[in-house]
Amino acid sequence: MRSYRRLLGLSVLLLLTTACARHPSVSASGPVFQVQVAPVRSRLLTPDVTVPGRVTRRHNALLASRRGGFITASPAKAGRHVQKGALLVVVGQASAEAVLSQARDRRIAAQADLTEARVQDRRYHVLYREGIVSTHEYETVHRRYLIARAGEEAAAAGWAAARANLAYARIRAPFAGLVAERFLHRGGFAAPGAPLVRLVGGAAEIRTAVANRIYRVIRIGETVTVSVSGRTYQARITRMVDAANPSTGTHEIRLAFPAAGPRPADGAFAAVAFPVRPAPALVIPKAALVRRAGQAGVFVVTRGDLAFFQPVRAIPSPRGRRVVAAAGLVAGDRVVVNPPAGLGNGSRIVPNPAHA
Repeated sequence: MRSYRRLLGLSVLLLLTTACARHPSVSASGPVFQVQVAPVRSRLLTPDVTVPGRVTRRHNALLASRRGGFITASPAKAGRHVQKGALLVVVGQASAEAVLSQARDRRIAAQADLTEARVQDRRYHVLYREGIVSTHEYETVHRRYLIARAGEEAAAAGWAAARANLAYARIRAPFAGLVAERFLHRGGFAAPGAPLVRLVGGAAEIRTAVANRIYRVIRIGETVTVSVSGRTYQARITRMVDAANPSTGTHEIRLAFPAAGPRPADGAFAAVAFPVRPAPALVIPKAALVRRAGQAGVFVVTRGDLAFFQPVRAIPSPRGRRVVAAAGLVAGDRVVVNPPAGLGNGSRIVPNPAHA
């Protein structure tokens, strides 16, 4: 009886050993995960460098008063579209009209003085040729004529300047566009040169500045991706300023929006993605990225089919389903794609090739 029980125990032990060999998931080291594994590959990519920009218009004018004064009229309202030549602001008109009136009176007096001096000069010229007056007397009269002529010319110039100042008192739109801002209103005092109205017009465009390394690889006519307020546009480079800004060392770039489609609001911020020269990079599937203890990384598979968490620094790739591993991996590593929640350091896996 004892021999029979011993034989039965050995048979059960043999069956259990065989079952464990066929199903490694019941091994003492923990569960075995069947996962997809993808290799870390080195590929030649063209990364994008994103720089900030701003939406503006092709024409942008900051209008100011040349002489200053009190604002007596301000018909242009912010947000209003105006035509070329439309009256925007009237500033210092009363003082400009007073100056014009004084200049006109001075010119009239100078013209009268010149007329009298010219008649006197002609009369003495005839008497001098007939020998009736001396040379000194004629030269004195002729000198007075020259002074009167110079005075009339100065009065005429002052009158023209006063007319121009009166024209500057009535500020008009230099082009058709939109009144973007008003800085002062009716009744306020505007100092000389103080901005009064900002007028924008023309097609919408993007202005940005890039470093020299980006400026060298882009060309006029190329299309780049621009993001404004959650919307993506394919903008075309229309202008590149060759001279760099002495304080920042950057070059101004202007881009035009596509002809069709909605336009973003003037003044909105934009993110402009410029492509740079191709460079080798380590690419992994985006689905391989996980977060453990607040840190981003992947599970790397060892030769013994064990998984270990490896922190990585990943950046977006031009390929939507992949990312670039900037640090933490080397070419030839194998990573787990869509790692399960229970996967941890030292977990045994059964690797299956992942679909590209």
